[in-house]
Amino acid sequence: MRFNKKDSENPNIRNNAIITKIIKTINNEGFYLVLFICFCIVSAAAVWTVKANVERIQNMNERENIEFVNENMMDDFQVAEDNDAQPVSKEDKEESNAPDLEEQEDVSTTNEVENSEINEVVDQEDVVSNMPVFSVPVQGNICLDYSGDTLVYSKTLDQYIIHKGIDLEAPLNEPVCAAADGVISKIEEDKKMGITIWISHKNDFVTIYSNLSTANMVREGDQVKKGDVISGVGDTALFEILEVPHLHFEVMRNQRHEDPQNFINF
Repeated sequence: MRFNKKDSENPNIRNNAIITKIIKTINNEGFYLVLFICFCIVSAAAVWTVKANVERIQNMNERENIEFVNENMMDDFQVAEDNDAQPVSKEDKEESNAPDLEEQEDVSTTNEVENSEINEVVDQEDVVSNMPVFSVPVQGNICLDYSGDTLVYSKTLDQYIIHKGIDLEAPLNEPVCAAADGVISKIEEDKKMGITIWISHKNDFVTIYSNLSTANMVREGDQVKKGDVISGVGDTALFEILEVPHLHFEVMRNQRHEDPQNFINF
């Protein structure tokens, strides 16, 4: 680069160069500064506008709520005045007399309950009057009770079983009698309980006599009276062969086993 002595000696030239550089810098960076200032102004205006709109909307909502509450209060007040001014209607009079009707319904309900209870008592009396009168089929002590759903030990089977009747201890060939009036409905030689006789009685009762000595004293269809001899105590029940001589006696009602001691005082 060639040094121009004239130029170095002329200060105006140097000042003009500096001014020119400053002007260029302002032209380059001033645009962004002005742009930033404008953005700030626009943002501030937008924030102020939004805030003013929010406050205006809130004020409008508050006024609407106040007007709505006042209108409802006036409506309620008007309804209350109208209700106070209304005369008593026929329906209101009927409602005021409702307790009397309820009392009448209570009385009728009570009468129905009493009538049903009386009918139940009458029905029970009919059942009792239609029940057969039982007696002991053989004289002897109970050696094994009726178990119901409870398991009891069987000496013969060496296991626990359900015992559906009672065992009455008695000597071999001791007379076995019909426990009540009835009809001989079945005679069989059961593989488990030996010679067995069934007697049907009124009111759906059946008595069953097992471990008998003979099946030749009565026939199916024979009518028997309470105390009539139908067989004797035997040892024909294989499932109870190790027990003492006894009569195995069962009572059924409506095809269900019952405890004989509920009907006979042994």
